[in-house]
Amino acid sequence: MSNEDILIVLRKLEDVVNEHARLIKYAKQDLIRVRRDPEDYDSQLRLLGLLNKFRSIRRTIANSIAVVLNTNDSASETYMLTTTLLEYMLLVGFDNEEEIIRRARLLASNGAKMLMREMDEFAEDLRQINDLRRELNKLLS
Repeated sequence: MSNEDILIVLRKLEDVVNEHARLIKYAKQDLIRVRRDPEDYDSQLRLLGLLNKFRSIRRTIANSIAVVLNTNDSASETYMLTTTLLEYMLLVGFDNEEEIIRRARLLASNGAKMLMREMDEFAEDLRQINDLRRELNKLLS
């Protein structure tokens, strides 16, 4: 894999990490709205949309991991920057996302009807996050 290829991955990863941080903020706001009013279907719908975006981001991160694993030059600056972004997701991003999913599950069990329908998806999301954590730990060790 060329340095240009990993540079493309780096730019994409930068974009999704920034998007992830922004989405975390919006998801937390919607969780507060749903906690105040479990019948607030607009906030529940927005939250479900954000959770779908998190799923897309996780797919991009998984693809980035595959590219980094196939990189021959682990001393390059772009490789180091890419692993730094992945470390951020491991240490901060996934924890925040996991907290949002757990809170959404709690709200669903407390009567948020639209969220109730997604309980199986929430369990799958948590499993995917744990799988990505394991992959990142292997990569970064």
